[in-house]
Amino acid sequence: MPGPGAMRWLAALAVAAGLIAQSVFSARSLEAGYFAARGDAARRTGDFEAARELYHRANRADPWDGNRLRDEADATRETLGAEASAPLYAAALQAGPYFPLTLLGAATNFV
Repeated sequence: MPGPGAMRWLAALAVAAGLIAQSVFSARSLEAGYFAARGDAARRTGDFEAARELYHRANRADPWDGNRLRDEADATRETLGAEASAPLYAAALQAGPYFPLTLLGAATNFV
């Protein structure tokens, strides 16, 4: 059994690993939000090709948001047609809503 000093080091290492993992996840979420916002702006100006590319970059950074996948599918439908957008719509249905917001909404309803 490790001594108290070793246990403190293991606890500190676990906390540091958790902070690093959270930082990486946060950075990827910020990147996804940045590209999604630029995609929204491009779509509002009518530049669906740029919007499709920006949404694709956002989805590569954080692929778990069904709403953003649906935005990419909409932009793809406008530029490449319905057949090219069908797999993206299917992926959006499988991904569902943005998971952290769903958990937050569930917790709020529970309280």
